[in-house]
Amino acid sequence: MNKHHPPRGAQPTSLRIVEAVADALDSDPSTLKPPLATVVDPDALDSLADSPPECSVEVTFTYANCLISLTDGTVEVQPTEAAD
Repeated sequence: MNKHHPPRGAQPTSLRIVEAVADALDSDPSTLKPPLATVVDPDALDSLADSPPECSVEVTFTYANCLISLTDGTVEVQPTEAAD
């Protein structure tokens, strides 16, 4: 199941991604493994998401057994098969 999380103003995109993944996995954000910073640079991700509206941004990566897509500020989370 895909979950979409539209842009949410002042909250950093990296935090929105962690919360969206936790929501998709029905988990506490603080218990997600590995930490997001070991997969992607959160500051770079936040900077990309804050690009001017005339710039289209799309980033896709895997994190905590989920496929994450960030498109123009909207976060989409798709859980994948759990690792054994």
